[in-house]
Amino acid sequence: MNKRSTDSMSATEDQAVNPKTKNKTGKSVKRLEKELAGCKKELDSMRGVYDSIFNNAGIGIFRCTLTGEILMINRTISMMLGYMDPDELIGDIANIIDVKHLSHRSISDILKIITNSKDFTTFNVGLRRKDGGVLIAALKVKAVPGDSGKPEFIDGIVEDVTFRKEIETQIAEAWKRAESANFAKSEFLANMSHEIRTPINGVIGATKILLASDLSEEHREILEIVQESANSLAIIVNDILDFSKIEAGKLEILEVDFNLWETLIIIKRVFSLEAVKKGLDLKLRILPGVPVTVCGDPNRLGQVIRNLVSNAIKFTDEGEVRIKVETIGEKDSGSWILFTVSDTGIGIWEDNIPKLFKTFSQLGSSYSKKVQGTGLGLAICKKLSKLMGGDVWAESRRGEGSVFYFRIPHRKAHLEASQLKSGESKDFIIESPVAASKNILIADDNLLSRKICSHVLRKAGHRITTVANGVEAITRLEQEPFDLILMDIRMPELDGIETTKQIRAASADRFDPQTPIIALTAYAMDSERETFFRAGINDYISKPIHWNKLFLKIAQATSSHIRENVPYQAQDTEHSNFVTDIRNLIARFPDQNEFLRELFSNFMEETPVAMSDLEAAVKANDCAAVRHAAHSIVNIAGFIQAHSAVEISRKIELAAEENDMEAAAVHYRELNRCIDAVIHYLKSGSPV
Repeated sequence: MNKRSTDSMSATEDQAVNPKTKNKTGKSVKRLEKELAGCKKELDSMRGVYDSIFNNAGIGIFRCTLTGEILMINRTISMMLGYMDPDELIGDIANIIDVKHLSHRSISDILKIITNSKDFTTFNVGLRRKDGGVLIAALKVKAVPGDSGKPEFIDGIVEDVTFRKEIETQIAEAWKRAESANFAKSEFLANMSHEIRTPINGVIGATKILLASDLSEEHREILEIVQESANSLAIIVNDILDFSKIEAGKLEILEVDFNLWETLIIIKRVFSLEAVKKGLDLKLRILPGVPVTVCGDPNRLGQVIRNLVSNAIKFTDEGEVRIKVETIGEKDSGSWILFTVSDTGIGIWEDNIPKLFKTFSQLGSSYSKKVQGTGLGLAICKKLSKLMGGDVWAESRRGEGSVFYFRIPHRKAHLEASQLKSGESKDFIIESPVAASKNILIADDNLLSRKICSHVLRKAGHRITTVANGVEAITRLEQEPFDLILMDIRMPELDGIETTKQIRAASADRFDPQTPIIALTAYAMDSERETFFRAGINDYISKPIHWNKLFLKIAQATSSHIRENVPYQAQDTEHSNFVTDIRNLIARFPDQNEFLRELFSNFMEETPVAMSDLEAAVKANDCAAVRHAAHSIVNIAGFIQAHSAVEISRKIELAAEENDMEAAAVHYRELNRCIDAVIHYLKSGSPV
């Protein structure tokens, strides 16, 4: 053995027996062993920390395979489910998921969704407890990659949401109870309005009759107090019901075409008698550029103006009340229709003006003596104006009268009628409706209401027959013809709605199924109005009845109309129910014959085509086609302001929307007669 070999062997032996011998890194084996032991201890410590965090976290944590095999699960989940050892839950995840509470179709669906998603996904599931119960949990899970870089595991957290779900269920049930209570309140308001308004109507009517008789001064004074109190009570009931609907968000604002001028004329006429009694001059002035026809809610607009005019008359002892209407603003940036109601009354202290439109607000003792009410009137006006997209405000000085302003956006009608010529304004003279005697049938189960209504209408020159329910009404219609029916809505045996439906569905040889019907109703809900029109009712008036309004509605329904400075012309009885609208249009637009002839020509060309489409749709029971054809006729008839045809067409639209093709067919026959009459009238000789 050579020296090199000997030296090499000696070196190897020396390394084996000498602990201080260095390795290639320059560290001794003993030192490496010490560092390795330290790392192991640190690793064990970190594993302990990890196990502590994993098992003692306040939220459940788990890992499973893409096929749902649970690999790791912490103690929090096992405690949630009533297990002492988390290892008891190792296995198929389907063992603990209750499929009845899955938010998706199956467990495999959930696993596929997780695997294909790059983000966290949340599911609500039911987890089976050891005791057989079910825990509602929210799983937030995500697919995580393995060494290959592709998804190999699903990591997730579990949160017990059982208590939260119970609270949500309780909230949902409470909300359902609240909705039920709200519906019950609405029903209560409707019923209350009927029960309260009917006797109020009786008190007002009976008082009116007695005041028209010979009375001593003392008795007359007492009755006037009764009348004033009943009128105040009616106002209070109306205000409370309106305010309740507004606060509950149940009051809807319509978007329909209506005649603005006619609405204003009616308001002036209604308050003219009240103004005359106080020795006041009530004036209506419409300035140039104000459209005749606009789009909006005529009822709510009228309500605001009536309230302002009523207050102006109430607080004015001498002088006048003026209603002025004008358009303001630029067309490009949006124009407004401004209504100004001014008076020469007592006025208001300037510092009290901000209080005017607040709820339940009245302005001191001097005002409260004048006003016996809720203090809701102007507050309701403010809310209504906001709902219509407008505003209302006031200017006043004590002793110098008041000016109230009310504006709404100018929304053009589908066919905007002619405006006054440039530079021309108009003061309106309201002519009384023709006081022609009409044969009227009153159907009302309330004896007092029948007696009062009969007395008032007989005094106005009408012939009256009364019945107590719908069955009796139909029987009387079979015995003799009537010009008009005043129909109470709530009656025994057969109510007003069902009676109207039967009348409209009757054959012509039985009686005239198109006899005009005005509903006498104590209902206050807007939804009832649509029910009336769908049934075939032409118009309605609320109780307590304002007799001037009733006279006006009777005149309108029986073809006697209010005109602006246009003398009354005798009507052609054969067509009077259908062509009065045409004659009104002609009377309203003198010296525009060429324009009117063009409108009438378009109507005669387009209407037969639309009616043919409507007939085919009705025969095919095609609701969508019926709605489309009826809507076309609404537009065509609107061009010549043929309101009768427009209203019947809208009834057809409503019936089709309700899938009531039987009603649509009935209204179609009615519309066909109406259109034929109008076309016959237009062809029989040039009306312009």
